Amino acid sequence: MKVKNLFKITAIALFIALPLSCVEPEEPTELPPETQKGANTFGCLVNGELFVAVPHFRWGTAKPYLYAEYDNGGLEIGAANTNESFRFFLSPEENVFKRMRIIYSNSNDIAYQARNIGYIFLTKFDIESRIVSGVFEYEVIDDKDTIAIVTEGRFDIKLVIE
Repeated sequence: MKVKNLFKITAIALFIALPLSCVEPEEPTELPPETQKGANTFGCLVNGELFVAVPHFRWGTAKPYLYAEYDNGGLEIGAANTNESFRFFLSPEENVFKRMRIIYSNSNDIAYQARNIGYIFLTKFDIESRIVSGVFEYEVIDDKDTIAIVTEGRFDIKLVIE
């Protein structure tokens, strides 16, 4: 009898607690601060509209909402929220990241590629502490020649070394 009561109490508690654990995080209202401590932040303005990477679940993706991975072939940084995503691919030449590829996708599934206008500047690249931080601004263009202007970009991410 006591086991049945314990089971019922546990089932009721889970029934009440599970919906509370599915609360959506609040939408950010401002850019994250520029830091260099591995704070796992990423933000910018896209055509003047705020983009901040936020935790979320996305079907069909192997990558988390925010990541930075480094191997001898280069540095990949990815950030996403529920509507948009960014991916940076930086390739080293003589220990300096000179070549880059940038992809920005919006909620309409339109992919933009970077033009040769802009920059990504790493303010911290510390393999020992596993931190990569930086600032960026650039223009991207889709296959219909629509331009998106990305400004005031900043990131501070814990680095995964493979």
